[in-house]
Amino acid sequence: MIELDSSAPWEPPERPRPRRPVQRVLAAAAALVAVLGLAATSQRPIGYGPAFTVDGSGLVNERSDGHALFVLRQVDLDTSIIDAYRVSDGHPLWSRRAGRVTELIDVIRGMLILGEPSPEAADQQPSVVVALDVRDGREAWRRSGFIPTFTDTGDAIGLLIVASSSRRLEAIDVRTGATAWSHVTPEGVLRSYLTQPYSIGELELDGTLRILDAKTGRVTRTAHVTDLDELDPFDVAGDLMTTLHFGPVGPLSVKAFDLVTGRQLWEQPLSAASEPLLWCGTVLCRYDGTRTVVVEPRTGKELWRSGPTVRARVFGGQHLITAGNYPPTARQWPTSGAVNDLRTGAVLRDLGKWRVVDMYAWPRLVVLGRDGTDGALVGLLDATTGHTTVFGRLNRLYLAPTCEMLDNLFICEARTNLSAFRIPS
Repeated sequence: MIELDSSAPWEPPERPRPRRPVQRVLAAAAALVAVLGLAATSQRPIGYGPAFTVDGSGLVNERSDGHALFVLRQVDLDTSIIDAYRVSDGHPLWSRRAGRVTELIDVIRGMLILGEPSPEAADQQPSVVVALDVRDGREAWRRSGFIPTFTDTGDAIGLLIVASSSRRLEAIDVRTGATAWSHVTPEGVLRSYLTQPYSIGELELDGTLRILDAKTGRVTRTAHVTDLDELDPFDVAGDLMTTLHFGPVGPLSVKAFDLVTGRQLWEQPLSAASEPLLWCGTVLCRYDGTRTVVVEPRTGKELWRSGPTVRARVFGGQHLITAGNYPPTARQWPTSGAVNDLRTGAVLRDLGKWRVVDMYAWPRLVVLGRDGTDGALVGLLDATTGHTTVFGRLNRLYLAPTCEMLDNLFICEARTNLSAFRIPS
């Protein structure tokens, strides 16, 4: 691996111009000096290809459990193929041909969860949930008439939360396919999956709020708010509830309520170009069409706002990272990046022009950086020191890559290939 110091903004080196024959000896000598000395911090790595590459044609999506990478491809309208590859070297483990599979939903405690459309359904929305044993692809169980609704938390609780058209929630034990608990949301009651971990909320028009524990299905808290007026999408964090009122073309206003007193704390109008107000750790933030605005939850007062085109993301519930010109395109990657203080916006660490993809484990961030005009570097950036370890390189990115972190793998879909890089521990 190559170690980079990105405490100053990183810029890719210029491509060398073709040298004349009389210059080649001088160039070779200069290269030898560079090798014997310390390489420049922006030196382009050579030979940092992916750990393995698999065919990405017909790709739908992929999942990983840290031991295997599972890839779903669509062959035709009625045929899908699921392939499993060993993470260490990309060696094929098993392959399964199936009917139409809509998505790989999750990998939970040794089970790969699939979504399939019901055979009699006119659309392709998944209504059949299927579990495959990750060891050999064998089908363990299937349940019909449900749509997964509370995903990406199942591995922590060992349950898959699904919903049926009859407003019934069921928690399925992923090992057996049996129902661990079920709950029916009454008619006229709005249901929401909350920022508060493993929590499901139900809100009635009279202001009654119930919070259910996703692990057990039991009601763990009740509250009552006044001046609700309408049933709008809501979220709960701690003792605060926010609601988002929509009009014909988008969100119109946001309200905040104190769940202890039941009183409305404040209400704010939203512009037509504004995105919904969301929880960013202990503050609220939104992109107003031009920049990010950060709001104090109990008062609704603006704490700070970013520069133009700068968007914010929260990692680990408490680390705010901003990026200029976000999301980046193939030719326009982030113009700036920083770790910011949640409440003041003060820059705690300048990230230069690295594109933050995800957080591995704070303070290590998985990042992409431009490498010339058609390549990208893959690295781990320490958000406290700015030090970057480059562990991979992508070639010929004619389009902006679609990348994600799956457990200990960094996966990028570029052109027709799926490239997998193992993230250094």
